[in-house]
Amino acid sequence: MTTDFVLPVPFDILPDLTPVETARLVRAKAAYTTRFARRLFLESAGPYALQTAGTPRSGDVVLARVVEIGQHQRLEDSSGRRAALFVGDEILVAYGARYAPDQFEAEVPADLGPTRLVAAGGLAANVVSQHAEMLEATTLEPIGLVVDHAGVVNLRRCAPYSVAGAPTPRHPGRVPTIAVLGTSMNSGKTTTVGSIVRGLSRAGLTVAAGKVTGTGAGGDPGVFADSGASRVLDFTDF
Repeated sequence: MTTDFVLPVPFDILPDLTPVETARLVRAKAAYTTRFARRLFLESAGPYALQTAGTPRSGDVVLARVVEIGQHQRLEDSSGRRAALFVGDEILVAYGARYAPDQFEAEVPADLGPTRLVAAGGLAANVVSQHAEMLEATTLEPIGLVVDHAGVVNLRRCAPYSVAGAPTPRHPGRVPTIAVLGTSMNSGKTTTVGSIVRGLSRAGLTVAAGKVTGTGAGGDPGVFADSGASRVLDFTDF
């Protein structure tokens, strides 16, 4: 079998490539974190390949197979629905570190060996430590990093917005910005922001809300929208 797959990157960076059908990528259960990557696959027929060796980076999109169900039995998809996971499922998730004292502390692995699903929104990482009440994290077998003509598909490249290239709009007067910070997960950040958005919107103000850090889950942006925000973004949009 021959292929016309060509990559304009050094082969020593991407040494092990296996062509993959776009339909296979589209069929995979795509996590919330990889929603823009899935849109790329829907809009562009490729060609695509899987890189089967190397060191992943934070944000790299990986096609993985579910090997053993653990703590996370569902995967949050692009619409926020939590899709049931089964052994053998192929899923699209992204590599990334997590520090969540109530769940998992995890880091991006140094290779494409077996790894874990450490967040329902679609985060793949190796567990360093976990809360005593957590089950073992769901085990994943990486099939390969997704590669296109520009190299490994990374969330930053797929995102619709860019912090570096974002223009600074000019508004008459000052637009107040309220920041809410917390020392850890479950400290009330989302609840507080939702309450602020609700109060200001009911007072007749047009409110935009965003989340600048987290594990890539769609629940918090949904809370902000439900609270009355006219525009909602989170860090996975950038």
